[in-house]
Formats: sequence, structure tokens, C-alpha cells
Amino acid sequence: MKILAVAPSLNIGGIGRHLLVFAKQFVADGHEVSYISCINHDDFYEVPEGLTVFKPSFNNKGKLDRLLYYPRIVNYIRKAIRKEKPDFVIVFGELFNPLVLLASKGLDVPVFIGDMTSADYDFGRVKQFLRDVTYTSSAGLICQTQFSEEYKKKQFGPQLNTIALDNPIREVRVDSSVPKEKVILYVGRFAWEKAPHRLIEAFAKLENHEDWRLVMCGDGPLLNENKALAERLNVSSRVSFLGKVKDVDHYLSLASIYVLPSTLEGFPNALAEAMIAGLPVIVFDGFPSHEIVNNGKDGIILPNGDIDALAKTLEDLILDEDKRKSLGTEAAKIRPRLDPKTVSKKLFAFIEETIATKR
Repeated sequence: MKILAVAPSLNIGGIGRHLLVFAKQFVADGHEVSYISCINHDDFYEVPEGLTVFKPSFNNKGKLDRLLYYPRIVNYIRKAIRKEKPDFVIVFGELFNPLVLLASKGLDVPVFIGDMTSADYDFGRVKQFLRDVTYTSSAGLICQTQFSEEYKKKQFGPQLNTIALDNPIREVRVDSSVPKEKVILYVGRFAWEKAPHRLIEAFAKLENHEDWRLVMCGDGPLLNENKALAERLNVSSRVSFLGKVKDVDHYLSLASIYVLPSTLEGFPNALAEAMIAGLPVIVFDGFPSHEIVNNGKDGIILPNGDIDALAKTLEDLILDEDKRKSLGTEAAKIRPRLDPKTVSKKLFAFIEETIATKR
């Protein structure tokens, strides 16, 4: 088949990475795939061989550019659909889903959309209105969790064609020759929904463990704020802020504990990668974490925002190496479930069945 994939960008972030993993697998399966990176950033992720990437020449950085960006990108995508004549379009992202559906109106090309954020997140009146008037025109909605699928059915009605599908997770290359260090690892953006400050606050509560470090990989608008927090809590000498990191697998190899302190998630790729790497993971229940983590078996789920519970759990794992190993061994067993080939096969079966039904 001929496929057109649309994502915000190829810069750092879960949406672009998620769709890129699918696109790579589609290419490997012999399909012709083009990929539109809607925001003209520099690429963070490596583009696989055989994938054609398009980017608009305009951007959305200045005030006037931001004002004109949305009608321009809708027109850009519409022209691309007409030119490429794909068998279907697949787009991820709550902002770009409505834009692509508007761009495809009247072109008789099925559009499959994917929501990548927590189902109950409030996007505001304008974005919600756009979703309300466009989503039911999609050929299908790809949900990351069963919770999300059930929520969307209630929100948009039973006529919405949906599938609950795990994220496909790239191959994680763990180097077993790298010795484990006394490192607690965070991988993610420094943004409000990721709540990295929770982990810093919990880390600061640990006593008599000055030989343990907190390594934080990622960039974002709240990076400096979190650096200042580490200073105020007198742990800055033991917290490493690494910024954007391409070789995340190196840190997954050497770390001993992984924490995702997020208050809001769809299906966190970084958490899944840490589990595949065999790390004991700690998360909060502010998102459907129970659909990924079996509490007490392959990870630990805590009440949302309970910093004291996070500090106590970190303390327990620091003192119990056997428990860390046991949780990590079980966590790694999630690999087959999230294998790109397995997940892509399920997605493609859903798409083919949908297209065949509509003919």
C-alpha cells in the first residue's frame, strides 16, 4: 500500500517517535511510506532508509507566522494528499488530527488518527470544538489504552471506529558489559505534565544514601526551574541534568532504578523502554499505568503525587538489590507485547478491515 504519515515533527517527543516506529515497520513490510513533519525543526530522530520525508518551508515561530501557520499547514497537507494519492493517511496528535481531517475533506482518502495524550485531558474550547466536529469523519481512531478507548466511545459516540493498541517500542540495546551504578534515572521532557519536580523532591528526602545519584535526561520549558529546585533542596551536586540525549540506552544500561513521575500520560514510551531494558520502574496512578505495569510484580504504582510514598519506595529499592533484580526481570518480559512487528500487524489488520468494509 501507499501510506502518508503525518506527525508534528521529527524533533524530540513521543508522538513523532511513535509514528516513526510504525513508519519504519511499514517500510520494512514492503509498503511505500511518505512522512510529513509539519513543524520544520531539525531532526532529532534518525530517518530510516526508504522513508520519504516532507517538511513545509514555513514555520510558526513569529507572531504573524503563528497566525498564518494553521491555514497554511492545512493547505500544505491537502496538496500532499492530492499529489501522493495514498491508500490511507495516518496521523498522530490531538492538535494535528483535526487539521489533517479538515485537509482531507472531500478527497475520498481514509484518515486514521491517533490520540497520544490522556483521554480526559482538557484541551480547551477551541481544540475540543475542532475535535468534536472532525473526529467522527475519521476512518478510525487509534487509542493507546482500553481506558482511552472507552472514554472516546462515550465522548464521540459508538459510531466512532476505534482500536486500543499498545505503542510499538523500538529495539532497546542494553549493554550487559556496562556495570550497574547507583543511579536513579528519569527520561522525559521537563514539562508540567511530566512533573519531574516530584522526583527531585523525593530524592531530596532520601537519607544516608549520598552515594546514589539522580540522572535526568531531557529538555523542556521547566528545565531551569527544576535545576533551581535541586539547588534549593541542596541536592544539585548529586543530580545530573543532561539535556537532550540521543544514546538513552547507555543510561538505561547503567541505571539501577527508573522513575516516571508524570501526572498525565497516554502510553509513555520512555517507561516501556525502561521496562524492556530490565529496570525496576516506579510510576504514579495519575494515568492508566495499570495497563502497562503489574503493580508489585514488574514495577510499582503509587498514589498520584504522593512524594513521601515515592521517597519510601526509592529507599526500599535502594536497600533491596534482590527486589530490584526481580522487578527488572519481570519488567523485561513486556518486550514481545510491544514489538513493532507485532503491534504494526494488529494496526494494519484494523486498517485493512476498515477500508474493505467501507468499499
